[in-house]
Amino acid sequence: MDMDDVVAVREKQIIVGDDLSDLSLDELAARIVELEAEIERVKKDMVNKKSKQAAANAIFQ
Repeated sequence: MDMDDVVAVREKQIIVGDDLSDLSLDELAARIVELEAEIERVKKDMVNKKSKQAAANAIFQ
């Protein structure tokens, strides 16, 4: 991976709190789609961890 690849990856990352004023409507819509997908990924992970926690609690009670 060369420096151009690193810069390209950094430009694509969504950072909460970034200035949105330079983004087009299409870029803003794409950002929303990506953030919603990330929210769903986090929710699924939370469900998975809650079920593991419940299983562990059942063993130790």
